[in-house]
Amino acid sequence: MRVGLDLLYLLPGETGGRETYARELVGAMLESAPELELVAFVNRDAGPQLAAELGEGVRAVVLPISARGRGQWALGELALISVSARREGVELLHCMANFAPPWGRFRRVVTIHDLQYRAVPELLSPAMRIGTSALVSLAARRAHRIIAVSAAGRDEIVAELGIDARRIDVVPNGVRPAPPAPLTAGLRERYGLDRRAIALAVATNLPHKNLPALFGALALMPAETRPVLLLAGHETDDARMAAQAAAAGVADDVRLLGARSTQELESLCARRLPRAAEPSRGLRPPRSGGDGALAARRVLGDPRAARGRTIGRALFRSALTGSNRCAARRADRRSRTPTAPWRAGPCPRAVLQLARGRRGDAC
Repeated sequence: MRVGLDLLYLLPGETGGRETYARELVGAMLESAPELELVAFVNRDAGPQLAAELGEGVRAVVLPISARGRGQWALGELALISVSARREGVELLHCMANFAPPWGRFRRVVTIHDLQYRAVPELLSPAMRIGTSALVSLAARRAHRIIAVSAAGRDEIVAELGIDARRIDVVPNGVRPAPPAPLTAGLRERYGLDRRAIALAVATNLPHKNLPALFGALALMPAETRPVLLLAGHETDDARMAAQAAAAGVADDVRLLGARSTQELESLCARRLPRAAEPSRGLRPPRSGGDGALAARRVLGDPRAARGRTIGRALFRSALTGSNRCAARRADRRSRTPTAPWRAGPCPRAVLQLARGRRGDAC
């Protein structure tokens, strides 16, 4: 079977959880069904780099659009990718990030990670909100199947977009097991951690992540018991973030790391770093997409300032005591996001079953 992958949105190192979702899922699909022919449709900004990184099992087709130009990107989703998919003989197109072409002779599956533009409309301009709403609604109505990453996400799609729940499959994001021996040597010295506990948050620096709320939460803690907050992700090392940490009086307790490699993130997530006085129990991030992989990320996703400090306190209490799952549940109750991503989800198998039409109501 020839499966197309809609990756027009992806900018390596910048896209966040949706990029992780795509990279992990593509590799898992090939591992589960090596006979698949995968054709990735990528934008010109990411084309050469992404084509090489996807590996030999994926053939990349570069479309002449820029993901940084919203008008070009919308044109690519609405028209160009359908033309290209038909030309490439695609039998099924999996659109991995909320948007999908509304037409084509091939089957269409779209993953809708969230309806953020409805949940926090104040973060988008009116024109952006209207355009996003139109594209997501059109994609959902015209897709043969929809993948939601949680039961809460499915219920939101049903309630907000009026989609029949029988057309939606809930496929929780998966968790990659931690490496047996992460490379933790030298990390404490590199980041000036001494013997302090650490709290790790991995997120792209975007307004709806509400990352500055963590600085306020950190400031509420007694200085002698504060962990060192490590912020990793695209543009978390922005000068404005440093200024906000300084304004909260916690500049010495924060390390702004910016984008980091998967290997380094795995090392930072290790349960014990060398020379620690006691195990540093940072939150372990499931590797998934939808901009909602890490429990800390889910906490930070709540943009309501009134809750920011309370949620931040729960996050840091979890980091210090090791009660990661409890923190995830507390965050879930606030964000209506279930704790399913904490366990491995059947991502590749479920997607392949949808592609092959094994379910009675699939495609």
